[in-house]
Amino acid sequence: MAKKSEDEENKVKKVQKIKLVVWEFVKYFIAIINTIAAMASIIGLIISVVTKDEMAIVFYASAGIIIISVLLTIFVVIKSSKNDKMKEANKYAKGFHEILHLIRDCYGDLMDVTEDETYKRPMTFRKYMTEKVMKMMDLLSRNLSEATGYKVRACIKTFDFIRDGEMDKNKMKLITLARSGQSNVNNMISEHYNPITLSENTDFEYIFNINEGYVEERVHFFIVDDLVKYSQNEEYKNSNKKWKKSYRTTIVMPIRYLRNPSEDEAEAVPQYEIIGCLCIDSKKKNLFAIENRGFVIEYLKGISDILYMYLNECILYHNYLKEGIIDD
Repeated sequence: MAKKSEDEENKVKKVQKIKLVVWEFVKYFIAIINTIAAMASIIGLIISVVTKDEMAIVFYASAGIIIISVLLTIFVVIKSSKNDKMKEANKYAKGFHEILHLIRDCYGDLMDVTEDETYKRPMTFRKYMTEKVMKMMDLLSRNLSEATGYKVRACIKTFDFIRDGEMDKNKMKLITLARSGQSNVNNMISEHYNPITLSENTDFEYIFNINEGYVEERVHFFIVDDLVKYSQNEEYKNSNKKWKKSYRTTIVMPIRYLRNPSEDEAEAVPQYEIIGCLCIDSKKKNLFAIENRGFVIEYLKGISDILYMYLNECILYHNYLKEGIIDD
């Protein structure tokens, strides 16, 4: 079933790519041929005044228009495609820098916050932390929306560090720490108290079931271009029963760190420590162009890696406060 689904997905991608190329060709061909035809009409009118071979002129002029139009269209399509890809890549690069800049500043502020008496209680610190991550998600959402031309949402799910912090994947609960488009931090905080069960969600279950260290051939993230179609061919679980109204394209990237065994653990193997997931979704199916897919994936991997550093420090400090080392 999985193999069949993969073959069908590859077939759809090829068809989409062909349609895109054909449409680009037709679009530019029409524009070019109209321009050349208009010019040729004027030239033909002038020539017909000084020669009697009108039919020959019409024939050769028509053939010339078609040949020149086809050649120019091919050139313009190739040039335009390269320019479009470069423009989109520049948008991602600019957004990547802005997000890293924001996370860097938030990380620097964190050092000062831990010394501030205002944030010596778990709740006040979590509110501060949540507000910062909301800004990160808003920036990421805006960047992806500008790059793709469609509305894209971003959020972060973490294990439920607020309560028991259960790390057994069969019992683990996840909370939505922050999401884009949520302007009120208090409303976001209220979502922290509505955790979801990891095992009831195909995407998170897949990611947390990755036990081995980095393997080149293994896909360490979850991506689907058309969730509705995917759910018809594969078992798909989602805690949100109304997910079909919310999104079609989804990418879920683990926020993790590869811990290597110490010298005392000679026989142990490297293991990933996953603290949550970066989730991207959109109502637009097949959101990310095939030729840019790899670039987008690497872009989100980089953001997830730097998010680990910030979120891990925040969670550790929150646990430090929660355990009563500093009274709440």
